[in-house]
This record gives sequence, C-alpha cells and structure tokens, in this order.
Amino acid sequence: MQEDSSEIFFAARTSDWDDVNQDLIFDETRVNVGNRFHDGHTFIANKSGLYFFSLSAGGTSFEQVILNIENIDQKTGNIRREGTTINGTDVIYRNTFAFLDQDQEVKVFSETPLASNPQDVLTSWGGFNVDYLFDDSVAFLVGRNDTFRPLGFPTKLNFTDVFIDLGDNFNLTAHRFQAPEPGIYYFSYSVGQLVPYDVRVGMWKEGPEWSSQSEVESGPQNNNAINMLSKSTMIDVAAGESVSLRAHRPFVQSDPDNFQIAFMGFKYSPSKARQVAWAVHALTSFSGSPGVGLDPVPFESIPVNIGDVYNTTTDVFNIPVSGYYFLEFNVGVFGLDRRKPCSAKIVKGGVPGDEGNFGEVLASVIQTVAPLSYHCVGRSLIAYLEAGDVVRIVADENTAIYIGLNKQTTFLGFLLLEA
Repeated sequence: MQEDSSEIFFAARTSDWDDVNQDLIFDETRVNVGNRFHDGHTFIANKSGLYFFSLSAGGTSFEQVILNIENIDQKTGNIRREGTTINGTDVIYRNTFAFLDQDQEVKVFSETPLASNPQDVLTSWGGFNVDYLFDDSVAFLVGRNDTFRPLGFPTKLNFTDVFIDLGDNFNLTAHRFQAPEPGIYYFSYSVGQLVPYDVRVGMWKEGPEWSSQSEVESGPQNNNAINMLSKSTMIDVAAGESVSLRAHRPFVQSDPDNFQIAFMGFKYSPSKARQVAWAVHALTSFSGSPGVGLDPVPFESIPVNIGDVYNTTTDVFNIPVSGYYFLEFNVGVFGLDRRKPCSAKIVKGGVPGDEGNFGEVLASVIQTVAPLSYHCVGRSLIAYLEAGDVVRIVADENTAIYIGLNKQTTFLGFLLLEA
C-alpha cells in the first residue's frame, strides 16, 4: 500500500498541560501517515473531503475541561465539562466528522489545564481521511442544539440538525439512521449532563424487537456543573434496519455552541486494507483489591469479530494483518455503595499475569478517585500493529469495572490501512 497517499495521524501529550486559552501542543507524534500533522499542533488536509477526528483529554481534580477543535464548521468535536465533584484524574473524549478543503488547517484550542503522562497519554488527538480510506461512503453526523426534555422515558432522542448525511440515510423526522445496505457499521454518540440530574442514553437497533447495543450513564452526584460523556460501538446491520438513541432519564443537556448531543456513524468498508474489525462488551463486573487486578479482562458479548481477532479462550486480541488500527475503549465506573477507582490499560505484547513481562501500555482509561455515582470514561487512539501482535485489556489492582445491563464497557478496533 502507498502510505503517502493516506492521511492518518495520532499525537499525544506525555506531560500535564498547564497553559490556558492556547493552542494545545502535543509533544509526541506517534502516527503521521502522509506527514500532514505539523509542529505538534496543526493538521493540514492534503485533499478535500470527509475527515474523522477523535480528541481525548485528561481531567484534573475539581477542574473544568474545555477544548475546541478549531477551524471546522461543526461544534460536535468540542469537549466541555464545566465542573466535577471528583477529586482525582480521569479522561473524557469525543469523536466527530468534518468536511475539509485542501490545505485547510485544523488545531485544538484548550481553555483549561489538562492531565497526561507518558504511559497513560490521557490527552491525545487523532484522525484520518474517510473518503480515501473507505469505499461506498455511507456516513452521517447529527446533533441537537438545545436540551432534550422528554415527557416520559425511555424516549427516542430527537435531533435538530443534520450536518453530514452521505447517502441520505438519516431520517430527521423519525430521528434514526437506516442502513442502505448490509454490513458492519461504526457508531459514536455524545450526551450532556445537567446538574442535579443523572443522564442515561442508549443506542438501540430498531425492529420487531428493539435491542440495546450500548449505553452511557452518569449519576447526579458526579458533577456540580455541565458535564458530557461519549460512547461508541460497532454492529452488524442488515439493509433496511434502523439505529437510534433513547433517553432513559428526564434531561439530556445540549446547547448551540457545543452540540453536546450528537450522533454519528459510517459503514466500515476499507478500500486500502482487508476487513479486520472487532467490537466486544464485558458482561461481568469486576472489583479488585490490593494486589488483585484482572489480566486480561474477559468480554462475553461479541457482536463483531471479523478476522477472528478476539480469542474467547484466552481473552486476548490476535492481530492478523500489519497496519494502522483505530482503537477505542469505554469503561463503566462503580459509584454509590460500591465506590472504587478505575484503571484499565490497552497492552501490546507481554504475558498475561506476568509482571516481569507485562508488555507495552499503549494507552489507559482511568478514574483515579471513585465517583459518588455510577459513571463512564473512555478514549481512543490510533496505533501501528504488526501481524502476530497480541493486544489485551488489563484492569489494575484495587480498581473496578462496572457492568450494567446494557454494555457500558466496550473495546473496539478496526484496520484503517495495511502497511
């Protein structure tokens, strides 16, 4: 494959960011296919077209987390948490699409300090050119410009704006995406949370019997101002089947400056690689103790496993094809009477359970101090993986992973480009 014809990047901060109201500087560029990421802060599009961006930010004790992706039309990539009651470090993230012109420059502007370190790389930014890397472009991005207040619940979440709809497959009247053809689809959604209310939103596949595909939730005691959460998954969708979001609580916050309520997706049909993709959900909660972690974390629900990546016997992911992979991990966090911090790592290589041969930590999802209520944290990354590499999820000692009824803890990945 001609790597220089593609545009894929992933950059990270390896230390805390202390400046405010500045363009965010990423001091380590881990992936830069096409050499379009420059000077630690600027992505410059090589071609006009549709681009995918994913932004992760490390939050600090009791502090705001406010970041904007600059110079794109949509505000659906902004991260905005105006306050938190959590005395510790965590990670918050968001995905979005954007149409870019050739040579258009895109940066991340941070209004607040951020946390990060060399191992967990909580603060990071990545993206890729959708048009070049995928065939049969089917993609959508919708949002809502004000707070959703359903009269009852669960209620289908309603949207006000369609930003992107390649193929005209999102029905704004019915508030649902309808697949034009069968295949594996990636979906991502974000929601805002008002004080003093909890928020719980799930993604459902519609049909004679609606089925829950994933869910994000956060309790009312976790924040003292506006907060937001994100979640993603991949599912197999038949032609004509529809996917939508449902609100399970009375308020879901959003505003016209940030579009905290947003829903996006695309068909996974790579043009520069064989199909390799997985999406798995944990169905059993874990609560560790001093000296007791979980290595590896098992996943019982396996909606997507193209290429037989996930081994259900060993609970590890065997990479079949060398190339650049997009990875994303969401974790449910315990609260209330079962409060416990969360720390889960994406690890490459090593031997499960062997501290002397642990492997390389690619990134982490953390909540260093237990929240007062149930919560969700997550993040994404892009990494080069070789055929034969083994990847696993590891939960650190004395931490916990919360599993509700509707798949809060998810790990997914897909091959972007063979190399």
